[in-house]
Amino acid sequence: MLFRAYGAVIRYMAPFFAQYGLNNTRLNVLRLLYDAPEQQLTMSQVMEGLNVTSTNVTRLVGGLVRSGLARRVASPLDRRVMYAQLTPLGAARYEQVLPLTLQRLERLWQHLSATESLQLVRALSKLAHAASTPQEPPG
Repeated sequence: MLFRAYGAVIRYMAPFFAQYGLNNTRLNVLRLLYDAPEQQLTMSQVMEGLNVTSTNVTRLVGGLVRSGLARRVASPLDRRVMYAQLTPLGAARYEQVLPLTLQRLERLWQHLSATESLQLVRALSKLAHAASTPQEPPG
């Protein structure tokens, strides 16, 4: 049910994001960059922040660069290090889309009572903690 609910929310949000040339993953990259010092992160930091592979980061950042929402910047200290940096257009797009995204998600949460919302948040928190805690092998 967790995967079904996640998929349904992604499908619900997809047409909205498409209006702005985004999807949920691209919005997450913008969020990471927006919140970062100097609105830039190394490609490795983006990879860690999204928990994806370097190939996915290269593809995601490349799409944002082509859209003018981000740019690649070489490190002045180490030419092997490449930064993804938010452009003014990227910052403006994030500032435009974030409140509208939160409004749409709040509409979904209205289908739950206050008690159900609290129970769901607690259950998901426990699940996230269990998933991030190393498990002992059975037996």
